[in-house]
Amino acid sequence: MGGPWEEYQDVGAAPAAAANAEAGPWTQYQQPADFSDVTATSSTTAKPPKQRTTAQKLAREVGGLGLRNVVEGAADLAGIVTDPVLDVINWAGEKGPTTNSLITGKPERRWPEQQSTRASWSGLLDLLGVPKPENDRERVAGDIGRALTGTALTMGAGGLLNAGRASITTPTIGGRIGDLLTAQPGWQLASAVGGAGASGATREAGGDEGAQALAGLLGGFAPQATGALGAGSLRTLARGRNGEQMQKTIRDFATMGATPSVGQATGSRAIQGVESLLAGGPTSSGVMARFAERQAERIGDGLQATANKLSPRSSAEQAGRAIKHGVLGEGGFKETARNLQSRLYDDLDKQIDPSTRVEVSGAEQALKNLNPAIPGAPNLSPLFQNARIHGIERALKRDAWGPEAVASRPGMADQIQQTADMLKSRGAAVDQLNSAAAAAIERQNVMRTSLGQKPIEFVPYPTIGKADVDQEISKLLAEKADGKLPYEALKKLRTVVGQEIEDAGLMSDVPRSKWRALYSALSNDMRMAAEAKGPEAVRAWSRANKYTNFLMKRMDAIQHVIDKNGGPERVFESAMSGTRDGGTTLRAVMQSLPLDAQKTVTAATIKRMGLATPNGQNTSGDVFSAGTFMTNWNRLSPEAKRSLFDRYGSDFSKNMDRIARVADNIKRGSKVYANPSGSGDRVAAYSYGVALVGSLLSGRLPTAGLLAAGGVGANASARILTSPRAVAWLARSTDLPKAAALASIRQLATGSDDPGVLALQQAINSYEGVEQP
Repeated sequence: MGGPWEEYQDVGAAPAAAANAEAGPWTQYQQPADFSDVTATSSTTAKPPKQRTTAQKLAREVGGLGLRNVVEGAADLAGIVTDPVLDVINWAGEKGPTTNSLITGKPERRWPEQQSTRASWSGLLDLLGVPKPENDRERVAGDIGRALTGTALTMGAGGLLNAGRASITTPTIGGRIGDLLTAQPGWQLASAVGGAGASGATREAGGDEGAQALAGLLGGFAPQATGALGAGSLRTLARGRNGEQMQKTIRDFATMGATPSVGQATGSRAIQGVESLLAGGPTSSGVMARFAERQAERIGDGLQATANKLSPRSSAEQAGRAIKHGVLGEGGFKETARNLQSRLYDDLDKQIDPSTRVEVSGAEQALKNLNPAIPGAPNLSPLFQNARIHGIERALKRDAWGPEAVASRPGMADQIQQTADMLKSRGAAVDQLNSAAAAAIERQNVMRTSLGQKPIEFVPYPTIGKADVDQEISKLLAEKADGKLPYEALKKLRTVVGQEIEDAGLMSDVPRSKWRALYSALSNDMRMAAEAKGPEAVRAWSRANKYTNFLMKRMDAIQHVIDKNGGPERVFESAMSGTRDGGTTLRAVMQSLPLDAQKTVTAATIKRMGLATPNGQNTSGDVFSAGTFMTNWNRLSPEAKRSLFDRYGSDFSKNMDRIARVADNIKRGSKVYANPSGSGDRVAAYSYGVALVGSLLSGRLPTAGLLAAGGVGANASARILTSPRAVAWLARSTDLPKAAALASIRQLATGSDDPGVLALQQAINSYEGVEQP
């Protein structure tokens, strides 16, 4: 009876079969081995195998040799674990006790020497008559088949370890090993083929195990090394040696929800030039234009989303209203500041009694200096003096020195009344005295007349009339005049002058500069009053005065903004004026607003920055323009940018810088992304179409083929240059695939008895438990 593979074997002579009958039931179908003429190159002079049909060759190589390769490859993989155990058993057998053989009676090992896993399975295949490789090609192919089998099994084991994983963020040790075993399957297979093929070819050429290991290592690394070299060269040519800047550009675009083209990401002028050419190509312009439109739309949406995140539905009108209400509205800056100012002066009032009379000499001198007379021109001087300041000066003198002001002091009315009453009583007494004296003299004169004597002339005492009373009262008031005012009056006077400063405009009858000089003099008079009361009063006055000065400066800085005519839009524009040279006004406005109003102003600014000009807009009016954004961005001084963007955390300011870099990249890069295709592109498309159709109709097929191929190539190039995958691939660093290298080294460590290779195998086994990046 013949075996199942007999028709595919080269049957030798009958004696040879008889001689090998004890080897197994299938040996009669095998070609006997003849090593009599083996050379250093492993060639043989044995009789060549018989000629086989194609079907026989296919059945032998796939069914027979393929089966052997699969089984032996699985045995090699299992041997990584089992062979070290068998080596221990053999070592123990060599060192252990011996027993006498029952057949020979001689000492022998307690248990027989164990074959390696692969040798055991190979022997079984031999017993079953499975074909064995007959030449160097089949032996090398067998090496490759066994390597592929081992790689497939390890990847399958890795897949089982990964099956049903509950969490990616917290992988288990088994999951990590599974990730390693299944990493980059294509590279693993390529490495297995290259390593096994190189090692087998070296063996067939007569190389020892060390040479085979080295060849296998190099062969295993060859595919990925070649791929890495090519990828690295292409990346270096496109982006330069370091991809960090390219990755930063990609992150900048991702902030806006967009992706750059290859030219934008790499910054390569050459690639950007190619993109510009493709933007004008008849078959590629559509691809480039659609990419540019999508990119602009996404960046515009990202810009609007950034603004809406701060303040939804913000606009110039809303920003203007927010500014005005934030400063002048209920609970706004002015009201809040006034309340704080009042509290600070209340603290000062606790130190100084409101009725305390204080000097106003500083204010008197300031008013005099504000309206100087022209020496020698008493009639001209009033014409050049400010009438209101002059009136204030006269009024202050009357209040500090005049009798009316003295009479208005607390208690003075009683004193005046008492003086008047006293004078009136004195006048009545004088009148009575005069009446009595007149009656007495009259009686004497009657007597003297009767005696012929000269009558006595009656001279009455001076009487006290109304004029005398008024004179005495005026004298009293003059004596009480001291050139001072009550502290309360001084404080209120300074407050009124401060309001005049806030309200003073170009058409005011008193310039703001004059009000400021008077305000400063009144403040100095208040300081003198505080110093007279002691250190606590001085400290209270200093706090109140400093805050008042701050308030006046702030209101002075923003007054022209909130008083702007023309509606809220004009208020917003006024707040943004001068931001190219600095940010004083904008900073003062932003610092005077509550947080919500600040966000509204910033959001309105962001929304306006990137809007294309009217001739480049769509019906919705939301087209983004990198050129417009950069123009508006550069109009903002660093101080203005800080006032607008540094109030919401460092991340917000960094995002705005990223947006600026994206817009600048688009503006400086390929022109197609800043300016969509125009009439020139349409002309090129028409010309290309006419040339292609003309070539076909005229029978010039080679020319038509070249035109068609050029058009397809341009279209494909445009798609590649605008592909996010291509950009991401170019941005990656070029590294050798670690999983593929691991597969190559594992292949070399499989099925070898060389001590160095076995040591390498142990290192691989320990490496497989390490997490790979």
